[in-house]
Parts: sequence; C-alpha cells; structure tokens
Amino acid sequence: MKKKKNVIPRAVAVPKQAAKPNPFELKGSNRKFDVLGKRDKEGKKNVIQSREEAVNKRKKTLLVEYKQLRKANTFIDRRFGEDDPRLNEEDKALARFQAQRIRDAKKSTRFSLQDSSAAAAAAAAAGQRGQQQQVLTHGGV
Repeated sequence: MKKKKNVIPRAVAVPKQAAKPNPFELKGSNRKFDVLGKRDKEGKKNVIQSREEAVNKRKKTLLVEYKQLRKANTFIDRRFGEDDPRLNEEDKALARFQAQRIRDAKKSTRFSLQDSSAAAAAAAAAGQRGQQQQVLTHGGV
C-alpha cells in the first residue's frame, strides 16, 4: 500500500507573494550629506510607474483638449446689435452702418499728416495771434 501524501490544493499551498520591484526601476536620492531641517524624500521611487501615471494623466487631459482643438460646431453671430432683442431690423442696420463708418474713419486718419489734432491746435493758436507760422508735423521736436 502506498502512503498518502498530504495533498494541499495549489491555490492554498502557494501564497501570493508581493511582486518585488525591479531594483533597476527604482531611483533613490543621491544626497551626499544630511542637512538639518531639510525635508527628506522617503525611500526610493519607481520611475517606470511614475512615468506610466504621468502618461495616463496626459492622455486624460491634454489628449482630450488636443482632439477638440480646431473643432467649432457652433456659429456665434457677432454682428453688431444682433444680441439685443430690443432693436428692430432698421436700428440694427443703422448701428452696424455707424460702427463701420467709425472703423473706416479710424483707418483713414491713422496716417494723415494734414489733419492731426496737434497740428490743427497749433494752426488755430497761430491764427488767433495773427501770425502765419509753418507748423511742423512732428511738433518741432
């Protein structure tokens, strides 16, 4: 007769061991001296795990923003007076026309040497004194 061995099921026999980290994946602090009052970072860091967490975090945040970067699925009407419900169509058209005229006037007088406010004020002052002075465009400086 054969002797019976104590047979223990394999799942119970071999307890799960904690996975030991690879020593080459760990990074410790390379301090030469302990400085009093300086915070000490505890232990060693798992570089591979930290890198994976950083990549996953970027995928959750930056990748989503990048995919939505040049997508515009809404049209925003930025015409002058369009967002004001109190204005009727004629008033909106008049307000747009006035805004366009103001824009055009600013553009046309930007480089105008003849009708600058400093030159006009100097000419008016010279005209009041009864003198004819030549007005310089740069203010005489």
